[in-house]
Amino acid sequence: MKIKRKPSYIELFLIVIPIAVLIYASFWGAYQFVSPAPPRNLTISAGNIHGTYYTYANKYKESLEKEGIELKVLESNGSRDNIKRLLAKEADVALVQGGTAYADENLVSLGSLYYEPITIFYRKNLKLNRLNDFSGLKISINVLGSGTHMLASQLFAINHVNSQNTKFHYLKPRESLKQLKSGKLDAIFFVSSIFSPVIQELLHNKEFKLFNFERADAYNQVLPFLSKVTLHEGIIDFKNNVPKTSVSLLAPTANLVVTEDLHKSLAILLLQAMSKNHGQNDLFSKPDFFPTEQLTAYPVSETAKRYLKVGPPFLMKYLPFWVATFIDRMIVLTLPFLLWVQIF
Repeated sequence: MKIKRKPSYIELFLIVIPIAVLIYASFWGAYQFVSPAPPRNLTISAGNIHGTYYTYANKYKESLEKEGIELKVLESNGSRDNIKRLLAKEADVALVQGGTAYADENLVSLGSLYYEPITIFYRKNLKLNRLNDFSGLKISINVLGSGTHMLASQLFAINHVNSQNTKFHYLKPRESLKQLKSGKLDAIFFVSSIFSPVIQELLHNKEFKLFNFERADAYNQVLPFLSKVTLHEGIIDFKNNVPKTSVSLLAPTANLVVTEDLHKSLAILLLQAMSKNHGQNDLFSKPDFFPTEQLTAYPVSETAKRYLKVGPPFLMKYLPFWVATFIDRMIVLTLPFLLWVQIF
C-alpha cells in the first residue's frame, strides 16, 4: 500500500502565500470602489434672513438633522453670493435663482423647486402698462449681488430703462417696503415666493398696485428661463377678492445647486427634503411637478436624474440613513469573500 506523504512546509508556503496574495489583492481592488462614508456636516448658502430661501434652508436643516447630518445655514445677499461661495468651497449647497448662472461654472443642480414670480408693486396713482413706463421713477431692485438685482437689470435694460434715466435703489425687501410706504420710492421689484410676508402685505394694501406683464409671452421668448404664470382673481383672498383681476407674471425657478463632488448619499437626502417641501401644488404648479429637472440653472446631476425618475435607492427607502449607507458600502467588499467561498 502506498503511503501518502504530507506536504512539506515549503510546499505549503508556496501554496498558501499566492492564495493569500490573491485574496488580499481581491479585497484591495474591491476597496477602491467603496466610496468614503458621507461627512456629517454640510453648509448651505441661503439668502436674506427674512427671505424664502432662508426659510426653506432651515426646513432642509430639520430634515437632515433627523438623519444625523448637521446643516449650517449661511445668510447671503442672494444668488450670485451663493454661487461664489460654492465655487470658493465655502458652501456645499446653495439656493440659486434661475437666470443667474454662468455656463463656465463647475456646478450641478439637484432640480428646480418652485416658481419665483416677479412682482412689481407701484403707487396706484401711476399709470404703468409696460416696463418702459418706469423710466424716470425711483425703484428698489434689491441689493447688489442678488438674483433679483440681476434680473431687474436685464428686464429694464431690454426696455431702455437704466441708471442714466431712472433712480435705482439697492435695498433689502423690508427697507424697500418701508420707503415705498413713506413715499420715498415709486416702485419695488421682487423675485420671491408669493407667500413672502412682504409681498402678502403689499397685495392687501390698497395704496399699491401689482404690475401686469401684458407682454409676458414675448419676454419668455427673449429670456427662456422665465415662465409665464397667472395669479388668478381672488386666489390670495377670496373674501376680499385679492387680487381684484387676474395678473400675468413672469417667473424664474428656485434651484438647489451643489458642488460636483457632493457625496451621493447626501445628495439623495437633500432630494428627499426637496420632495417633502416642494412636492405639493402651489398657486402656479400642479402636485408633484416640483422638484423637477426642468427649468434648472445648471445641468442636473446624474444622482438627481435617477432620483427624480425612480425615487431613492432601495436600501434608503426602508432603512435608517446610516445603516443603508454602511450596507451599500460593504456590499462591494463582500463580493471577493463570496467568490473565494465558491472556490474553496
